[in-house]
Amino acid sequence: MEALTQTIPPNIQSKHHIFDLQFHPQQTVLASALVSGDISIYNYSNAGNKKLLRLRYHDESCRCLSFSHDGQYLFSGGVDYSVCVIDINGNLIHKYDTVHEEAVNAIKFLDDNIFVSGDD
Repeated sequence: MEALTQTIPPNIQSKHHIFDLQFHPQQTVLASALVSGDISIYNYSNAGNKKLLRLRYHDESCRCLSFSHDGQYLFSGGVDYSVCVIDINGNLIHKYDTVHEEAVNAIKFLDDNIFVSGDD
């Protein structure tokens, strides 16, 4: 029997609990929302993974992520009741403070002008 070759990237490990994972719609990029409040962004491939960015725009844990359809923006929601809009380079474009009265646990990009979010 022939040995199988690995056709998937290696595991990505995290020291912190991961609340959400989102794949970029056009690139081999994965974003993870962490209990620490950080967002980790990786490039993944069968040859290996590389951490591209570590972002911290939430005061408490980051609970959810959603890429825009074109992949130019990443939306994040957190326990601090806020929603952040981040560009593909990791720059904070806008932070909607206290848009909810509870932790933001769901976020979905609908089109170029609309996103929705939900809380506890």
